[in-house]
Amino acid sequence: MIFRHNPIKRIGVLFSIMTILALCACSAQSTALQSNESATPQASSEPNSAVTTLPVTTTQTPVPTATPQPFPYEDEAGRTRYQLIINGETVDTESLPFSISGEKGAYYPLKDVLAFFDVPCLISESSRAATGRVNGTVFKAQAQMPEMTVGKLTLGSGSTPQYVDGCLYVPSYLFMELMDATVDFTSDLSGATLVTDITIDVDESTTKGLKLADNTFGDGSVQLTLEAQSQSVCAKLFEADATGKNQEVLIVFVAPNESIDLYFSAGTYILKLASGDVWISDEEAFGASGSYSSTDAYTFEKGGQYELETSTTEGDFYTDSANGFTGN
Repeated sequence: MIFRHNPIKRIGVLFSIMTILALCACSAQSTALQSNESATPQASSEPNSAVTTLPVTTTQTPVPTATPQPFPYEDEAGRTRYQLIINGETVDTESLPFSISGEKGAYYPLKDVLAFFDVPCLISESSRAATGRVNGTVFKAQAQMPEMTVGKLTLGSGSTPQYVDGCLYVPSYLFMELMDATVDFTSDLSGATLVTDITIDVDESTTKGLKLADNTFGDGSVQLTLEAQSQSVCAKLFEADATGKNQEVLIVFVAPNESIDLYFSAGTYILKLASGDVWISDEEAFGASGSYSSTDAYTFEKGGQYELETSTTEGDFYTDSANGFTGN
């Protein structure tokens, strides 16, 4: 794998192990009913002839009715979708909660949940990041970033906020911390539930004074594009230190078949990559079945735009291990 620098400056490569940086609203058809046509009597040419009126039979075609989408169901991406139920009330939304196979709990549409409680939030232009305030406590979440913040507390347990169909979804435990909520599923698994007795202080639940840059993956003149293919990817960027005490400056998750842009200051860094199907934990990453690679110290130039591509020749990355990636 190598870095491609735009304007293109190819740098030699080591391997190509990782293929990375990896209701049914049935329209009820309206059928016009046939008009009743009255038979018009015909004048007889014969005197005293009898006039017979034939009955007209009206045929009505049944109008098909829309069949409600049963819950739960699996969407095209393999996510299991549920109704959103807050404090016992079913919320009418197209952004349905979902769960992912192999993960615990559900993902909830952040904006819809907050709107239920009339709490505003600040959404980035890309809809991939959001911040807000609930009873004075500021929260922040962004897609593909495992760490969310609630006040001074940083949350992270392996589940990362997701950006799906223009909506930011967050793991249920964000609301457990932010609203002291209980999250669960209904007994028939048709709904993802959220129950809380929180009382919202309107004056302390505003976006006043909050700022949110649409560039949610760092800041700086260097742009690095990471793309995931069939597997999820986790990338860690470390600022290289001559003493070997490299400091982590960015960590990001990329969902399968998605890409993101990282922005950071020019300088010398080490980039570590991991790819796999199921993220186990921060300590184990993708486990023994994952693929891992790393660069040595690499200098990113000011204003440079970089992306990764696979190669069969020696280059910028070498094969790493799960322990090498996690630092354990």
